[in-house]
Amino acid sequence: MLKIMDNNIFDNILADGEYVLKTYRPNKKRYLISVLVMPLLAFLFFIVLTAGMFLLVFLKEKDEFDPNILVPFYIFVGIFILVWLISLINILGNYKNLVYCLTNKRLIMRRNIKTEVFDFIDLKEITFTHVRVDRWDKIMKPQTGSIVFSNNKFSGNVIRYSRYPNGIAIMSFQFVEDPYDVLKYIQGIADIAKSEGQ
Repeated sequence: MLKIMDNNIFDNILADGEYVLKTYRPNKKRYLISVLVMPLLAFLFFIVLTAGMFLLVFLKEKDEFDPNILVPFYIFVGIFILVWLISLINILGNYKNLVYCLTNKRLIMRRNIKTEVFDFIDLKEITFTHVRVDRWDKIMKPQTGSIVFSNNKFSGNVIRYSRYPNGIAIMSFQFVEDPYDVLKYIQGIADIAKSEGQ
């Protein structure tokens, strides 16, 4: 049901009396759809549109068509493919290092490809949650979704984590499987943490 990972990666940042209850990872297919498929579809639309324009020019001026007119197009396509491949490598590295953790005191997120970054929000601070399940999430098996946790009411999209100068902290567990069950479990642990005053 939930993807559980090795908890050892969080050992160095746990406080006294703090322990890991569960770890979660984004659903890989859903993660890749969000970061790769949509830009690729936009690029393919651009290719079809541009190819159609060049085809019209070619058919209109068949006798005078200069193939060199396509060179800038091929250069652009080559640059886009190179940038897309570099992005793919970076995205896969980010996915590999992206882990969400629930402890008895905090939500912790481990992220980034080059340096290990840990973001957190105390369970007793959480006063607002929001679940987002879009079309892509609904077709996943099991269903996926993104959960936003905040210490203040917030509307909008959160990529991963934000902490503002005014003290507002917002964290998003993106594309987790069975998001409603995950939220229900985390809310139960947060209620315990608040009642114990941890």
